Amino acid sequence: MADPTSPSSTTDSTTGDKIVSSVSMALRAVWWLPLLRGLALVLLGVFLMIEPLAVLATLVWVFGVFLLVDAVLVAAQAIANRQQEGWKWWLIQGLVDIVFAGFILLWPGITTVVLLYILLMWTIALGITAIIAAAALARNKDLGWPWALSFGLLTTLFGATLLIRGFGNVATLSVLAIVFGVYAFIAGSVQIVSAFSVRAVARDIDEALTGQSAVLQAIQERQAHSRAQAATSSDSAEDSTTPGIHGASDAPPATPSITDSPNRNTQR
Repeated sequence: MADPTSPSSTTDSTTGDKIVSSVSMALRAVWWLPLLRGLALVLLGVFLMIEPLAVLATLVWVFGVFLLVDAVLVAAQAIANRQQEGWKWWLIQGLVDIVFAGFILLWPGITTVVLLYILLMWTIALGITAIIAAAALARNKDLGWPWALSFGLLTTLFGATLLIRGFGNVATLSVLAIVFGVYAFIAGSVQIVSAFSVRAVARDIDEALTGQSAVLQAIQERQAHSRAQAATSSDSAEDSTTPGIHGASDAPPATPSITDSPNRNTQR
């Protein structure tokens, strides 16, 4: 076993700390990007639910501008994560946003039904790319892959369910606005929670490096408690199996009989 005080062990420990510190810095550098994306989605959802739009042209511009903003945020997230596997899938999500924004803004004489199905196809395409990105992040041991997967599954199931169900004659502007308002609010909430989760992980890593992590202290206390219990159990087992010091001689010595006295003949 290598000596922990040897120069090689010290070098390995220093290298490990640098790697962990770099992971923390990377997390702190990107956590605010999904936060901005989540806030944009939540604001869109609240706006659509509180004030269902009655003018198709206004709704077209609202969705078109949002998709362009989302494309910029996703592209920034891709650039910030360009050193890890799977970062190109964020770029693909940005391209999906741009393509569907072009359909929405440039479609001549777009109707409510056409807008609805364009948005449903957008959610399905966006969700599939998010799921693939989550798989790439999982292979790269990225801590944020569960949140990317949750967002992808939520978005894909939302679009696929409504696309299969269909709306027909009930595809009014108010229905479209409220339905996508609910989706945007839930999807944005997932993004916000993921952002703060990434930030919490970065904070825990920093605290662990300085020896002030509450999680690390809890683990150490649990290990110390387990060792104490094991030591107590071992002592109890030894006490129950070890014979007494005197063994069979612990019994009081028998009183010698009068007849056993060496002077019995004299007394007689």
